[in-house]
Amino acid sequence: MTFTISTGTLSCHDMIANVLPTIPREGPMSVIAVSPPEMGAKLKALTSPSLVFFHKQGCRPCGDMMPRVVEISGRYAGRLDVYTVDVTGGAHGTEGYTGGGTPLVVLFDRRGLEEWRWRGGSVTADRMAARIEDVLR
Repeated sequence: MTFTISTGTLSCHDMIANVLPTIPREGPMSVIAVSPPEMGAKLKALTSPSLVFFHKQGCRPCGDMMPRVVEISGRYAGRLDVYTVDVTGGAHGTEGYTGGGTPLVVLFDRRGLEEWRWRGGSVTADRMAARIEDVLR
């Protein structure tokens, strides 16, 4: 399944509230939008496997990546926490992850250790899933 979305100037909140419900999907979906400071605090205390998607408003590759993140959240509902972090206004607490630009996807294990990261918009949901399966074992 492939989706393309041009986000224009949609905020992360607008993306989740208005765009994601229109994307066809199977099963439940849970993408949690958090601010950079909230994510910074969560990163220090993760207790379950988590996928974090850092993005910016107006970033076309970020918009192209969002449906893949949504697909992953549906595939792994209840087994993987999926977060989106809009760093348009600054990273504030997540600087160690966003220094090289967006989009950025980072996978953490249940101990909060980084297992994998992908910068750029070309990673497929299947490639992310393969890495997630390794972490969930």
